[in-house]
Amino acid sequence: MSSLLSGQHGAVIQFFAKNSSAQDKVFRAIYYFGMYVKWQAQQNGHTKDTLATISRVASSAGRWRKMQRMLKSPNLWRNVIIMALKFNFSNPTLIEVAKLISKVAGTLYITFDHLKYLFRIGLWHPKSKEQREWAFWFGSLSWLLDISFDTLWRVMRLGQVAGKRETGERKQKVNKEQNAHYRRVIKNMFDLPCVLYSLKWCGVETWSPGLIGIFGTIVSLMPLYEIWPQANDNKKQLRPKEGKQIRTERYTGAVVHPRVERYTNG
Repeated sequence: MSSLLSGQHGAVIQFFAKNSSAQDKVFRAIYYFGMYVKWQAQQNGHTKDTLATISRVASSAGRWRKMQRMLKSPNLWRNVIIMALKFNFSNPTLIEVAKLISKVAGTLYITFDHLKYLFRIGLWHPKSKEQREWAFWFGSLSWLLDISFDTLWRVMRLGQVAGKRETGERKQKVNKEQNAHYRRVIKNMFDLPCVLYSLKWCGVETWSPGLIGIFGTIVSLMPLYEIWPQANDNKKQLRPKEGKQIRTERYTGAVVHPRVERYTNG
């Protein structure tokens, strides 16, 4: 156990333990994978106790994720205000408009998601069932607007950079940007069935929970591809640097730091 928490593996584990974004994706993956496992268990005729255990594990992961999100709302709304203040209302581009709408919608989605969490832990008591359903529905609608406009501006941006001919370091930056946009668009496409299932639109509500669970698990794990290089970079930073070791000169016995030049007469 001690070897697991030290060295290279320890650096990665510590990174994920301290990175709230990575934790959010892992908890989301557990929730949706639990949805798939529960559906599979139902198909195989498992007992109600087994199904209840799976539901408790998945729900606990979902509640923990929602609780973590509550701490992010002030920063998210601050970013929305900053983006709105910098927005060029006199002559905005379509990409800028789509970006702003996506940002506002995504922040609204997380804000209304707080109500869902507060309701589940018994701290929010809506006046009626219709009020609760409306709040949950509007949150899901905000989610749909977020991924729709996010996809829109990224596809438009891909069209802009597709015809550019760059070389050297600039070309590497453009390729990196394109790959990031492609990954995000694919992620949004996998996320679409999850939000339509929640909204009960386009007949997706008739799909099996197991299929939605698979989509949700895949889309939850995809962002870890981008977070993982950060963990590797963090791991490299924690390694001791060879250049900082002190060495001893044989012929004088003097201790000399490698970065300090020896003094010589003349």
